[in-house]
Amino acid sequence: MDDVKIAEECAVRALDELPKTKAVRIKLAEKKTDIFSSKFGGTPYIPHDSAPPETSGGQLRMLAQIDLSEVEHPSVPDSGLLQFWISADDCWGMPDDFKVVYYEDIDRTVTEEEVKAKISPMADYETEFFPVHGEFAVDFEAVDETCPTDSREFKQLFLKYYNEATGENWEETWNMPFNIRHGVLDRYNSIFGHKTGGSSDFCQGDPRYPNGYNYNFQLLQMSSDFDRDGERIMWGDAGIGHFFIDENKLRNKDFSDIMYYADCC
Repeated sequence: MDDVKIAEECAVRALDELPKTKAVRIKLAEKKTDIFSSKFGGTPYIPHDSAPPETSGGQLRMLAQIDLSEVEHPSVPDSGLLQFWISADDCWGMPDDFKVVYYEDIDRTVTEEEVKAKISPMADYETEFFPVHGEFAVDFEAVDETCPTDSREFKQLFLKYYNEATGENWEETWNMPFNIRHGVLDRYNSIFGHKTGGSSDFCQGDPRYPNGYNYNFQLLQMSSDFDRDGERIMWGDAGIGHFFIDENKLRNKDFSDIMYYADCC
């Protein structure tokens, strides 16, 4: 048996034995949206007596809107509309020009025309820097997410099984052959993609270390999303955006304390 096949079997064995976490995968979808829909980008819901959130630099721009009734996760409220707003600048609104807005009750008499009249047109520089290039419907899939393959727990167990099977003595996965590191371990890694909950993917490291781990729940991970047909979502040079919250506050529908972070290669 070749080393790649052995690595695959050892990876699956380790992942099966390690604890799993609840996550909700988010996929871009081909379907119509309206102002009440779950989506990335586009025209949001704004009540009759409200306006888009602002900072000193002007209006924030709606990054994502999620109908929580579609998100099946034990820590996520089962109703309401959750919105993520950022400033469309060269730092994507970091560190403070962002807002997470929660509407527990939705007024279905609000119209799209009414909302659009409240939103100022994007300037050219905003269009250039804003990560979402269009409006995209989304679907949700609740999953039991496996342990990340770049975690200490996985590496220890995987290397134990791999070394036993091959008679080798690898101490780290990062210096193993490319076809194992990327062909196997990356392929089985759970960190990638758009999601709520679960593990996180970073280009430059987890910003919650060393003293921010009160933000222990990933409210939204939005990755760059593109192919040969074009860019749908792009954070700089193929980066990733994150919103974190304390899990207990999330259960209590308290969105007043959020950590927002985005990075790129």
